[in-house]
Amino acid sequence: MPTPTLWGGRKQQSYRIVDTFTPTADPADLRFFPHDLQQGNRHGGEKPRGSVQKAKPRNSGATTSRNMRLAVTIIGPGAGIHSNQEAWGALDQNPKLYLQVYGQSRGAYDRYPPSWPGGSPAPNLESLAEELTSSGVVENSHCIVLGSRGGQIVLPHLWSRFGDAMPPAIVINGGCALETPRPIVWPKDVVTLLVMGGQDYFRKPEMSVEQYMNEARERVPKTNGFTAQLVVPDMGHIPEPKVLEAVLSHRVFVALKSWSFSPSQF
Repeated sequence: MPTPTLWGGRKQQSYRIVDTFTPTADPADLRFFPHDLQQGNRHGGEKPRGSVQKAKPRNSGATTSRNMRLAVTIIGPGAGIHSNQEAWGALDQNPKLYLQVYGQSRGAYDRYPPSWPGGSPAPNLESLAEELTSSGVVENSHCIVLGSRGGQIVLPHLWSRFGDAMPPAIVINGGCALETPRPIVWPKDVVTLLVMGGQDYFRKPEMSVEQYMNEARERVPKTNGFTAQLVVPDMGHIPEPKVLEAVLSHRVFVALKSWSFSPSQF
């Protein structure tokens, strides 16, 4: 397998899946993965809820074991939670991370918005992003992980709401750097890691792998010096478990969180 290449501007253990934000929702819509509802409150005494509650700010001074871990928010649709359970299960066991997954593949929000061909009215991926905006989830995350359609729709919408205050994002398939129906406003100082495969079906058949990767880079504004692209030539749309485990390691999250170089031109 060809060696992955990196292009850059410069050099709680169980997680839950939330597919609804409505206070009156059926508790069955809140599922713990890979654990069930009965085991869900074994971390920090949390109880399953049908709505997302605003968390305490990261700088609140709290010293619980949860607050000492890096808070990683995963956007479920497109992230391959169920198709890549081995890698996500390994990440689930990392005591340095606290993971929460919002939205489920084929769930209520897993639909393209009307601005996309064949799109649907809310609930859709855009309304999921809006719910995340108002729930306090984003502000209390150290990193956001998205894949496929999550990078195409959810991340750009969050960027439009939070701008440079958006936490770092790991974007599997690089959806935010691909052609979309509407222009994407890419904040100047956001930190982004694009994880892109040369055999991804997002790549048009007439494009070479090099052309595909270069086109994605060209969509990153010249004013943004905090974007890196990890190219895995043989990777398809779904990363192999070892690739995903490496990309989502604790060291990568720490590096993205602390990336503070001055913006550079590409």
